Amino acid sequence: METTGYPVVTLCVSSTEDDATFFVYLEDVDESGVVRYITEGILREVHRRLSDETPSCFSPGPYRTFKRRDLAPLPPGETVELSFALLPTSVLLRRGQNAGDGSFRSRTVFMKQRLSRHDSSP
Repeated sequence: METTGYPVVTLCVSSTEDDATFFVYLEDVDESGVVRYITEGILREVHRRLSDETPSCFSPGPYRTFKRRDLAPLPPGETVELSFALLPTSVLLRRGQNAGDGSFRSRTVFMKQRLSRHDSSP
């Protein structure tokens, strides 16, 4: 199996916090359980809102402006969808190289943070 380009991950999340940062790692696990890093991506939850604007430059995956007017704090307890591109990669996995089913493993690490009225995000 070959994967080339910008993998896109979609997460459905809910939290008691109004903001969080999500780190996603795409990994290959071989038959012995050895983990091999492939790529990663990051998204701060308040920047989840997608834009219909035309990007001014190349923008892989779902496009967002990251502008203050587009901030979207997470409603506590409500499930929302986060979709974002990981860093580009090109990897060829041969049969038997991974866990045997031809699939990758993704691992999500979440870091909570409070959204402040004085937040310095653009």
